[in-house]
Amino acid sequence: MLGATSASSRWQPGASPLTPIGVAWLAATVLTLLFVHRFPLTLFLVAAASAFGYYFSGLPGGPVILVPTIALFVLTRQRGPRTAGITGASALAAAYVVHVVTTRSFAVEAGVAFIVVWLVAVIGVGTAVRYQLDALAARRGQADEHRHRLAEQERLRIAREVHDVVAHSLAMINVQAGVAAHVADRRPEQAKEALLNIKAASASALNDLRATLAVLRSGEDKAPAPSLAQAGELLDHARDAGLTVEVHGEPGDLPAPVDAAAYRILQESLTNVVRHADRPE
Repeated sequence: MLGATSASSRWQPGASPLTPIGVAWLAATVLTLLFVHRFPLTLFLVAAASAFGYYFSGLPGGPVILVPTIALFVLTRQRGPRTAGITGASALAAAYVVHVVTTRSFAVEAGVAFIVVWLVAVIGVGTAVRYQLDALAARRGQADEHRHRLAEQERLRIAREVHDVVAHSLAMINVQAGVAAHVADRRPEQAKEALLNIKAASASALNDLRATLAVLRSGEDKAPAPSLAQAGELLDHARDAGLTVEVHGEPGDLPAPVDAAAYRILQESLTNVVRHADRPE
């Protein structure tokens, strides 16, 4: 800015050369931009007063108007067009009052029209950028909320999947362990059979749990859906736990979601029966 101002003085008739005071003035005006994001309103007024004072001082003109332009843009972006418009109009009115006091003339120079256009243009651009950035931030917020909602749904799905996989087998193991403990002294063969059932149920639970965890590690969307075609294993576990289970008919062709839901209902029903049924003597 100092170089541009010094160079422009050569093309300004009657302009005095850029003095050390002018250099310090320009430097102080530019330095206000360092804090404009923290104090946009105050520093716009300071920058505008400094820039107007510089132009009225008789020093060579230059691009010092860029400093209040940037400050006004930041003010519009942060505080909105209403605050920026009122502040800009107040600064313009104050500059006019100073002009009247110093020149004792109420005449309005042609440069005032340029300043008004400048105010409107800068506030307009700042407002457009403000709305665009706000809309972008809103879209990002919606995207973050959507990702959070999907993550929460996935967490609940995983919790249900692990519960469905493990709860049934643990209930069977609990029943068989109770049977083994009850008959260990009197009927060791039955206790041995119960322990073998525990081994089979725990192995099945581990396999199912490994399959679920493998899906989580691989990043796939869903684990393989259970089906009524796999109901035989559930029924065998229930029979091993001492239940009498009879099956009538064959499952028909069902949509995958219905088939999986029917399997889970059957699994949960058998688990509840095993949990709450009387233990065999």
